[in-house]
Amino acid sequence: METLTQPTALGPHLERADATNWSSLKYMGISPLHYLHNLRNPRTDSEALLLGRLTHAMVFEPDQVAFRYITSPRFHKGQNDSTAIGNGYDGGKQAFAAWVGSIGTKEIVEMDLMLRARAMRDAIVSDPVAGPLVTSGHSERRIEWIDASTGILCRGRFDHLNGCLADLKTTRSLVTFERDIAKFGYHSQLAWYESGVHAAGLVTVGAPRLVAVENVPPHDVQVLTFEPDDLAVGRRVYRAALDRLAECRRTGLWPGVSGGVARRVALPAWAGPIEEPELTMDGVPI
Repeated sequence: METLTQPTALGPHLERADATNWSSLKYMGISPLHYLHNLRNPRTDSEALLLGRLTHAMVFEPDQVAFRYITSPRFHKGQNDSTAIGNGYDGGKQAFAAWVGSIGTKEIVEMDLMLRARAMRDAIVSDPVAGPLVTSGHSERRIEWIDASTGILCRGRFDHLNGCLADLKTTRSLVTFERDIAKFGYHSQLAWYESGVHAAGLVTVGAPRLVAVENVPPHDVQVLTFEPDDLAVGRRVYRAALDRLAECRRTGLWPGVSGGVARRVALPAWAGPIEEPELTMDGVPI
């Protein structure tokens, strides 16, 4: 994977351990304590994350899929080979152990997940709006730059740059996807990538775009554009997070949500007193 850097700023410091990316920085929006915990305890993989990663590879790095992923034959891991084969499987626990030892670092993917990723890839590349955004140009490139305000080394890996900067997301439903943008900070992530791309000396044309594909049939596809005002909102979010990260590194203090201070509870309006209904009989209060 090629790394695109800010030529005059990074020098020999590309592998500094204090580099931060958006996937980690976003936890500063909860608290510095959550940020620190995430660094020390990376999230475990899930089927949704694997499906998204596999789909990205199929769209942006199709020549790498066979080297990174493999589907498993039908093994019965609780039976010996002879019993498993007699029951219609391709092998048992001995054959499975031998097979795992032969695949190296490839990631095992169930056939159902592989077929879903292929269907999602086909939906994206055949879409008249999304297709041109994910072909040719630069794909899955890592960028690194120094934030001028804090001096923090920033890092990211954008999905695609073909004049227009584009990012791919998978979703359960396009109906609720715009709500997910705010929930998961996709607008901040796209602003982060745009800043990094420009810092690395690359030129973008037009508004960045988010390509969303449903991870269940019919795998509908939608493209959303982010104008300067939209990115400005995201940029304010990541700027506040970077500034707070710089302060925590300076002081060595990583407070949680409360900041070590007790505060008065903020009750929602609906938590007010419950009024008992007036009992009546034939319209007359009892």
